[in-house]
Amino acid sequence: MPSSPIGEMAVYYLSKEPHLFEETVDGAFRRLKEQREASAEGAAPDASSVDLVLSKRIKEVKDAEAALAIEDLMYVCILDKFRQLGVSMLPQLGPMHEDLDALKALTEGVHTREAIEMVKEHMLGALGPASMAYGDTVIKMSKLQSAQVYAASIMFGYFLARVDQRFQLAKQLGMLPESQEDAVERLERLFAVAEDDEGGEGGEGGEGGGSAAASASGNGSAENKNKKGALRKYVESFDQETMMNTARLFSVEGAALVERQTEALFGDATELQKEMQEAVGQDAASVEELMKRVQEAVESDRVSNLVVSVATQRRAVLEAVAYGTFLRSVEQRVDSEYGLLTLASGAAPGDQ
Repeated sequence: MPSSPIGEMAVYYLSKEPHLFEETVDGAFRRLKEQREASAEGAAPDASSVDLVLSKRIKEVKDAEAALAIEDLMYVCILDKFRQLGVSMLPQLGPMHEDLDALKALTEGVHTREAIEMVKEHMLGALGPASMAYGDTVIKMSKLQSAQVYAASIMFGYFLARVDQRFQLAKQLGMLPESQEDAVERLERLFAVAEDDEGGEGGEGGEGGGSAAASASGNGSAENKNKKGALRKYVESFDQETMMNTARLFSVEGAALVERQTEALFGDATELQKEMQEAVGQDAASVEELMKRVQEAVESDRVSNLVVSVATQRRAVLEAVAYGTFLRSVEQRVDSEYGLLTLASGAAPGDQ
């Protein structure tokens, strides 16, 4: 939860006066922008003054308070997006029944049709065999493993939002690379339309027109089938540099919000990592041996663990993907409208 006064104010409006939330948040961001500009334009204190160190310290404190307020506002904006979906974020993890309405909202309500295909792939990869089990099936796993899956899913959602935005723009501009199959189908559809026009109405021509329409319909089905995975094909066309830039977090604030959400659910990742290392050691001869030790540590309760249902796991992964997608949307807005973000290491203004 937010810990700054501005963040707490935003939470109040989100829960008690949602119709005023957007106006309140916009005003808060604008005041933070004005404060930063005023601080940057302020005259530097005289270097010979005994107040130099104190002035510098005061500025550092104010900058830290402003940074926390920005993070808090961004976080509450993400919460607002979940509110608009009609889905509450998981307050804790444990066994729960499948909520099909929530799963539908966290997929169809968040992602484009092309992106949903990649979300399904991610779900299968993140949960492994458990993704095919009944929702009420209960699994015991370490908090570290759960935290890693959740954080990875946030990052996947963030990456997916960036690549899908590029993909949709390229599609609108007709700039998507056309495969040989796409070119053939496009020509077949053109010929089908031409035959339909030549056939006219009634008699043999009408029958021919019906055949051409059926052909066009068949080609349409083939096209839809071919479009399945179009976003995946687009991503696979990226070179290594483009892939790395797209997967990288743009802002320091964004990175902080990934860590904040993961820690809120699972605890300090560094402490969990240390606990796991002490339990399994660092001398495993193979990955198989390491995973066996991890499983033994979980079963014997030598590491912090969770008992969750498969339904909870599915919900948590989809929530995390949505969180990453929303984070990207909020981050882009805050940067473009207010210019308040701090670039993360390796990021550049043009990466937006």
